[in-house]
Amino acid sequence: MREAQRRHDDPVEAILSVEPGKLLYKGKAVDVARRATEGFLRGIARFDGLDEFRGSQLTINFQNEWIVAWRDGAPLAMTPDLICVLDAVSGEAVGTETIRYGQRVTVIALPPPPVFLSPKGLQHVGPRAFGYDIEFKSVFA
Repeated sequence: MREAQRRHDDPVEAILSVEPGKLLYKGKAVDVARRATEGFLRGIARFDGLDEFRGSQLTINFQNEWIVAWRDGAPLAMTPDLICVLDAVSGEAVGTETIRYGQRVTVIALPPPPVFLSPKGLQHVGPRAFGYDIEFKSVFA
């Protein structure tokens, strides 16, 4: 990533060239609502699509970390797959506490550690563990 930044190449492409990740979305943050409750930072970030994602909207629910991404109202990616929101220019990770209106981002998914995919792992880190009544479906399936 650092080398791509130095050469003014796309740092997200550099990440995906060495990690088994998947491009999910490119967009601009149009709304961020966050609140601190029960020791967690919870909220929703909404994005309007850019480039090949123009005309599409992405919403990501979070609880300290990115939990479920919804594209045009349908679940796109969810925990335990690792949803990574990256600054579109620098490739740096954007956390739930720092995402801001107008920020241009690229969203990718990275595969989770295998232990998270076990039945016991999914009980603790699957979407239902965070209150979402959806069955886990990996973007890598």
